Amino acid sequence: MRTSNDPSTEITGRSSPTYSGSVKKGNHRGAELRHSLWIISQRLDQLKRAMSLPYVENDGSSECPDAETLYAEKEQLEAQVTADVEVLKGHRVELKKEIQRSEKNLQQLEADQGKLNRLEPSQCYAEAIKAQQQQLRRLIQDRDAVYIVLAEAEAVLKVSRTRKFPGRVPQKKFGFPSTTPSSSQSPSSQSPTGGLGNELNELLSLGPLEQSQDR
Repeated sequence: MRTSNDPSTEITGRSSPTYSGSVKKGNHRGAELRHSLWIISQRLDQLKRAMSLPYVENDGSSECPDAETLYAEKEQLEAQVTADVEVLKGHRVELKKEIQRSEKNLQQLEADQGKLNRLEPSQCYAEAIKAQQQQLRRLIQDRDAVYIVLAEAEAVLKVSRTRKFPGRVPQKKFGFPSTTPSSSQSPSSQSPTGGLGNELNELLSLGPLEQSQDR
């Protein structure tokens, strides 16, 4: 039976099983985060498709009868992705804190292990260190995944916000099919698909805003 003076229990007031439990909770949060990133990525793809819009005159007229509806749908998706960006920024802040905590815990475990002389408690520390290292790697992977999706979302929004219905906020008109036209359906779109791809690639190369300060 160990006493309170046993150094194996003096890991900043915690024992190694606590770290193992923390890793399990981290795995659960990581799975939820990856699912959230997948949903946001799907919405980004929808917005990119919706940005292929028919040409509209300054007075709001267009050869495409459902042009205003298509613009309204694009605006709706744009608003959803704008909200997604704020969610991603929140994830970025939380992951930064989690990584800092995990690094601190790992440093403390390694320092405490170095003070031990007996084999059994040292092995307990080794298991806790391994678990903490695994958690830290997952946190860094999740952080990098957030940065990738955030960079794409900001780039897509920057282009999308330049494509406005002239003169007013577009409204959906019922009675028309609400499908985004393909390039063959809307040859007079405001910007060719290739141009959109070039704009996004240039913006994506810059990375998310304030990335260097947050890593």
